[in-house]
Amino acid sequence: FSQDADGICILLAALKAMVRTKPQQRALLEESFTSWWHAGIDRFALTSSSSSSTNTNNDTTTNSAVLVVFSSLGSGIARPEWNGSLRSMTASLDVLHVLDPAFSWYCQDPTCSWQGGKYYTEQLQQRLASYSRVMLLGDSMGGAAALRFASCVANVQRVLAFTPQIDITQYPAITRTDFSNTTKVDFQTQTLHAIEQSPAKTITIHYGNRCEEDVRQVQLIVRHQEQNGNENKNLHLVEHEFDDHILSLHLRDEDKLQGIIEQAVHDFLLIDDGEE
Repeated sequence: FSQDADGICILLAALKAMVRTKPQQRALLEESFTSWWHAGIDRFALTSSSSSSTNTNNDTTTNSAVLVVFSSLGSGIARPEWNGSLRSMTASLDVLHVLDPAFSWYCQDPTCSWQGGKYYTEQLQQRLASYSRVMLLGDSMGGAAALRFASCVANVQRVLAFTPQIDITQYPAITRTDFSNTTKVDFQTQTLHAIEQSPAKTITIHYGNRCEEDVRQVQLIVRHQEQNGNENKNLHLVEHEFDDHILSLHLRDEDKLQGIIEQAVHDFLLIDDGEE
């Protein structure tokens, strides 16, 4: 099918017709359509500092440090993000891009069942096993994922999240009718627990102090820490004078984003065998 409006209409009509006759193949059809829509992009893409090449396999690496970048909801096309900001840093560490083509807040796996938490945790544990130092980065949905998986491996040492969305029960950008409220609540619960249990030396969250929704998300994290008596001393909240969710774009336009990321990566690379 052509990747245009006509092709989409034809493909959707064909898939709907097939699902009616073969409902047991719904998950396979959903994953097939997702793959087509995103031009066959994989959920993981590793750029190795030693070769500056990108691959989707779990190849071994000689580098001890890796930056894991979780993609956001963005414009509706799943793709590796932050490439421009990270270009000057890829000589010093590997970069593993993690994508969610289902736009499910990393709650859905490749079989289209809602076991994404388990799937991504296992994949990250496997792909990060050879690294002694791990940093997580993300914005919005990707920022929430960086927090959600902050405790998935023992070698996570830093997390940098911009405007993460933890409570998505009423989030209007989620239009999937099969994304149940139970799954959304479970995501929030797992994320809050991950923040508490994370071995990271620093978890930094940037948000706009005049964006009501982003302030509410941050307050949710703080309130959970206080209620459980597990205040995370390594949690750093950085507020900016801004009134919209697109804080990272604002910081980019203000020529501040690059510096924030470079400083965070620089501090991360200073860590030597668990000591700063």
